[in-house]
Amino acid sequence: ALDVDVPPDLPEVQADATRLQHVFANLLSNAFKYTSPGGRVTVRAHADGNAVRFEVSDTGKGIPAEHLDRVFEQFYRVPDDGGEPGAGLGLAIVKEIVEAHGGTVDVKSREGEGSTFSFTLPRGETK
Repeated sequence: ALDVDVPPDLPEVQADATRLQHVFANLLSNAFKYTSPGGRVTVRAHADGNAVRFEVSDTGKGIPAEHLDRVFEQFYRVPDDGGEPGAGLGLAIVKEIVEAHGGTVDVKSREGEGSTFSFTLPRGETK
């Protein structure tokens, strides 16, 4: 199941919409890929100072702690992750897009409990 928790008064962000779609597509695809049937994927967003923080959380199998510091590296894949084959580029591209927009990216995960990928983007100009 997919839950969305985004306030209606969320500030606009400075971002290329096409690139932002790519970020969400990758994060959501991974969340659903690693979450068993009956699990949940949740998208959240909230204002965070001069930025907006977005989160994609899942109730999937999680990432072992020893791999968390490498998941955004190009071509890195968690060994024996049981997922579909891939080149290990998706999260590296997410990081590149977010950082190119002046944002940050992070992951928190507990094996057997799921993962939360979060990123920030600068707020848009207010008029």
